[in-house]
Amino acid sequence: MYLALLDALIERGTLNAYMSDESLRDRVFAAAATIPCDKNDLGEVMVQRLLRESPPEVAQKVEQEMRQAGCDPDHPKMCDKFVEWMRDNC
Repeated sequence: MYLALLDALIERGTLNAYMSDESLRDRVFAAAATIPCDKNDLGEVMVQRLLRESPPEVAQKVEQEMRQAGCDPDHPKMCDKFVEWMRDNC
């Protein structure tokens, strides 16, 4: 699960500022190995990829349902949570 989380965060560009320096990259991997997360966190961060791979009518419906539930598929809370965890714990 943690590899998928890291992959999704890198794909989104959330970790761009941390990947160019080796010591910062070490912190990224330490955070990925220790951050508390569950399948909902992972799903939230991977939703863009899933929407991109879905038929347009399905993607539109899922995105609308997420927004109604208070989730922003363009800026998942997990992105900020990961950066905060890395800053405070690694």
